Amino acid sequence: MSRRRLRSRRRKSPNEDRTNRHHRKTRHKNGSNHPDNISIVTVKHHNAFNILFDGGNMPVPDMVKLLTEVWINPQWEIIARRRELCQSSI
Repeated sequence: MSRRRLRSRRRKSPNEDRTNRHHRKTRHKNGSNHPDNISIVTVKHHNAFNILFDGGNMPVPDMVKLLTEVWINPQWEIIARRRELCQSSI
């Protein structure tokens, strides 16, 4: 294999296959460790979420606005509404 092909081959990040537990409702907002509140995500995606959404401190309406106005096809919009939850412990 030529040097050029070796250099252009994508290397895997050490964090690419590692996973983290993501609290959907953040712990500092009284989110629990209940399985319904935990998503298993890659470290890469978890870091991206924390950077983009200020570590989960950004209010959901602001997250939706940011995604709609900046990141997705302008022919689409994202709409978020609060769910009616049976459990308040999440």
